[in-house]
Amino acid sequence: LEAIKAVFVPFSEISESGIAARLASVSGANAVLLDAKTVTGMLAWSSETDIAKGYGTTGTVDLKPIVTALKEKNVYVAVRLCCFVDDTLASRYAQVALRTKDGAAYTDGNGAWLDPTNAIVKNYIASLCSELSKMGVDEIVLHGMRMPEAAGDLRLCHQHDAQYAKRLGVTVGAAYEPNGDAVGLGHRDGSKRGDILQGL
Repeated sequence: LEAIKAVFVPFSEISESGIAARLASVSGANAVLLDAKTVTGMLAWSSETDIAKGYGTTGTVDLKPIVTALKEKNVYVAVRLCCFVDDTLASRYAQVALRTKDGAAYTDGNGAWLDPTNAIVKNYIASLCSELSKMGVDEIVLHGMRMPEAAGDLRLCHQHDAQYAKRLGVTVGAAYEPNGDAVGLGHRDGSKRGDILQGL
């Protein structure tokens, strides 16, 4: 397995020229980690998923040709998605926002949270992963896939299902395993390239 030397590409620089500049800045770089969905909830790429289009979280970058060009140059492409902290969707789609027991929207130092046990949230993240998979992305890193620390004080769709958030990764991974894509930190051949990307 070839050693990975990855560069991190922040949300604001996800474009053909921005990615090229980041790769050129590190000698021998052969992988990128694109920060394509941050705590703001906005997507870097132009998404066709229903929720992204309906609630205005879709971006403007045509990511597929960029991914194709990178892979033609043997550049390993990983994309990071922030799962449950999503300022935009939490404010625009009340049904999926995480709430305290008194009904107030839940926020902490990370931002506004979506309910990790809400099936709509789960399906949204899965649909984004599916879209990226079809573009040819090598690895999808699900960032912040956990319950908030104040879970005991919150009103959840599945109040007694403490493992719900963790099982999202299993669900998404199982759904796209036939495509050969890695979800989380595992690589398609069973190695752990993602362990290197995790530290970026």
